[in-house]
Amino acid sequence: MTGISVAVAGFGWMGRVHTQAYLRLRQHYPQFPVIRLAAVADEVPGRGEEAADQFGFEAFTQDWRDIAADPAIDAVSITAPNFLHREIGVAMAEAGKHIWIEKPVGLSTEDAKAVAAAVSKAGVQSTVGFNYRNAPAVTLAKSLIDSGELGTITHSRFRFLSDYAAHPEGALSWRYERERGGAGVLGDLASHGIDLIRHLLGDVDALVADTAIFIPERARPSAATSGHARASGGEMGLSRTKTSSAHCCASARVAGAPSKHAASPWESRTITDSRFTARKVPCSGTTAGWVNWAPASARSTRTNPSRRFWSAPSPVSSAASSLARPTRWATTT
Repeated sequence: MTGISVAVAGFGWMGRVHTQAYLRLRQHYPQFPVIRLAAVADEVPGRGEEAADQFGFEAFTQDWRDIAADPAIDAVSITAPNFLHREIGVAMAEAGKHIWIEKPVGLSTEDAKAVAAAVSKAGVQSTVGFNYRNAPAVTLAKSLIDSGELGTITHSRFRFLSDYAAHPEGALSWRYERERGGAGVLGDLASHGIDLIRHLLGDVDALVADTAIFIPERARPSAATSGHARASGGEMGLSRTKTSSAHCCASARVAGAPSKHAASPWESRTITDSRFTARKVPCSGTTAGWVNWAPASARSTRTNPSRRFWSAPSPVSSAASSLARPTRWATTT
């Protein structure tokens, strides 16, 4: 198959995640085209050289515009800080590059619409980095819901806790400035929960929510969110996110009636409440602890065919799964 030349614009933590996903892709999906790491751009001195040395990029630059000007590059991962997403996204689309743009697409609705318009006008393909919807366990949960195996969905819960803003003496990066970071934890973490609610249950019709700032000296974007939402089918959803947690944790739970199967996709298991049903569950497993996106220990007897790839969810694994799904490269508007 013909290979794809890709570039990464912004080589911070998420740029590394995208790069690792590109490198792992054919390990799990050998039918996918060969990925050529053509170029990486980052304005921080030394990062480009590091990326080329560590991951094998053929070229590096401190100016993302060099990537836009290179006709040999087919697709670009936009993993720069949030305030650059609109500018880079529009420029890459106008240059004829397919784009995988991290959320948020911009700092405002207008920003997101500008990128979508550029993509549509250029006729390129695009996707937004809601990678968790393509994690194998989430795919399994959706299949259980769509098949009716969980009965009528009555409620769901999504929890996403991180610790990068927990220390009051931590670095005051661009993430804490509304003009550069945007909506804080709402756009950074809560957006994943909102996306999964819509992906699994449908659009949100009603919402009650609140936010809080735990370190007032950094009172710019919010540090925590909690919300109750009602989806279009009448299901109740709870989303809770935090960037100032003492530990990292990501979990999801969807329950229905009358079957009373409870699918917990991020914990890679489906739990049955034996008080209500004796039906067999599709999969089972336990996770004992979470440290920086990976379980400290885990065992699983999942029936999901993708279980041989990953024992627990991670941005890298679900990003690789996103790449392998042709629908994720469909033009978004």
